[in-house]
Amino acid sequence: MKLKNYFLLAASVAVGGFVGCSPADEHVLKSVERPAEIKDGKLIDSRDGNEYSVTLIDGLYWMAENLRYDDSTSMKNLKGNSWCHEDDKKCTKYGRLYSWTAAMDLDKKFLSTYAARNSSNTQGVCPAGWHLPSPSEWQNLMQYVDLNNNGEGSGTSLKSIKTWDESDKVPAPTNRFGFNALASGRRNNDGETFLSTGQIAFFWAAKEKDAGTAYGLQLRHDVELLQEGNFYKDHGLSVRCVVSSYNARVTGALDSSFIEEMPHNYGTLKIDGQSYRTIEIKGVPWMADNMNLDVKGSHCYN
Repeated sequence: MKLKNYFLLAASVAVGGFVGCSPADEHVLKSVERPAEIKDGKLIDSRDGNEYSVTLIDGLYWMAENLRYDDSTSMKNLKGNSWCHEDDKKCTKYGRLYSWTAAMDLDKKFLSTYAARNSSNTQGVCPAGWHLPSPSEWQNLMQYVDLNNNGEGSGTSLKSIKTWDESDKVPAPTNRFGFNALASGRRNNDGETFLSTGQIAFFWAAKEKDAGTAYGLQLRHDVELLQEGNFYKDHGLSVRCVVSSYNARVTGALDSSFIEEMPHNYGTLKIDGQSYRTIEIKGVPWMADNMNLDVKGSHCYN
């Protein structure tokens, strides 16, 4: 009988069944209930009908807007733990700001107690099929952006072209990958102060550092990089949800209009009285317009 039970257990593992899971694991498993739905470049949150733009970066679909979900009746851990910015009363501009426990869908007692709830697939406050990014997913995002942005700095590439205060220390934001990070600041844990709007964006990751702090990411208006950091769990930070392309059901095309909106630091080249734009790519200046000289052997279209 013991041998028979062993083979039954082995068979259930072989076909991908979950074995011996406890109620404490439910927050980890919720995100595998069904694939994420993306239609015409939009995630529609079935819980409240909110729509979010989506961008694909290195095999992961990222929300291109900050989460706005706030139903504390359906998700009791949100009560008193998420906020709109003081001058954004309905969270329409910046999205909501969440404590780390609200982002993870954990009881607020874990604001000052070690929760031991770290996972690469924690749904938390995210829509069905989506999850709160792990530190490694944030790090992979940074590495991919740094390899594909012509050396302009991961922060410059990820910031939205609007909402950021200007700085002479860094180039203007380009939103090169459609991530559209807004300078939404944070809510301080004093219970009333909103900080750094226009200057910094803060995002939670699905991992705590110790009893009182958790991992997060920040973008600054005067720094070119996306930076890792540790933040008090009861601060209010933004949430971006993510899903692997393998776990997403996608119909229609993603919105690529951000490509046309990207600012470029063009130079100018003059040849025979005509001006051409130039752009530098990996240290080499290129013409950004086709040559337009009327010489023998050249033709106009049609």
